[in-house]
Amino acid sequence: MSSDESSYGTEEQMYEVEEILAKKFSKGRIKYFVKWVGYDSAQNTWEPKDHLPIGMVIEFEDNLKKNKKEKFCKNSF
Repeated sequence: MSSDESSYGTEEQMYEVEEILAKKFSKGRIKYFVKWVGYDSAQNTWEPKDHLPIGMVIEFEDNLKKNKKEKFCKNSF
């Protein structure tokens, strides 16, 4: 993924998403816990979907579904 696809912010102030770590529902909206490139983990923030690169959100959601499916299959036996 290019830095253009993983960046958020204005031209003056650009933040690059390193990784989406978690997901939660807050006030009826989905938010994602984001690790930012160049920042300590203590600086991670909860962000709405529209603040994030759609490709990274899709990849996170696909992995989440895959992990839930694998967990369900392991617990089925």
